[in-house]
Amino acid sequence: MTLNVSLVWQTILATLRDPDAVAAQLLSLNLSSKAVWHLFGLTIIASVMMFYGTELLLPTGLGQVIPPFTLVVMMTANLSVLSFAMLGTGRALEGNARLDQIVLVLSWMQVMLIALQIPQSVLSLAIPSLGDVFSLMVVFYALWLTVRFVKVAHGFETLGRAIASVVLAFTGITLGLVVLMSLLGV
Repeated sequence: MTLNVSLVWQTILATLRDPDAVAAQLLSLNLSSKAVWHLFGLTIIASVMMFYGTELLLPTGLGQVIPPFTLVVMMTANLSVLSFAMLGTGRALEGNARLDQIVLVLSWMQVMLIALQIPQSVLSLAIPSLGDVFSLMVVFYALWLTVRFVKVAHGFETLGRAIASVVLAFTGITLGLVVLMSLLGV
């Protein structure tokens, strides 16, 4: 399979139409763990580049506060913890995904968020209030996409288990951060 811009664009559009089919197609590629982790790293770097590119057009000041390397480390930690949480909660609910499968679908979700950031930035420049509404829609879309991808990766028959897996993962991460912050005295 040759990877090119046209194929990526077609897959992005297909994801908007049928995320379950795209997730199944991605998983059927049986990529090596090394390839999946390279994709993981590339999506993080692309996300950081997109963040700073957007920051040039629509300055929020965050780009001056958070150095690029720090943002790479933060995103890597966040997506890694999320991957392990989605794996653990899914397995607790009798899912059968492997870590590399979860990382693959979450990396593709990151690609989708990068793609959606482009129209969001254009809207924010042209009609700021519409850009804000679109940003909110992207957040809900990302949650919905996460549920769909977790369902396919874990082989769940229903969305209920996938929703439970995502809710439990986010709850576990939140509780873990609360405990960590209280131990650190924050």
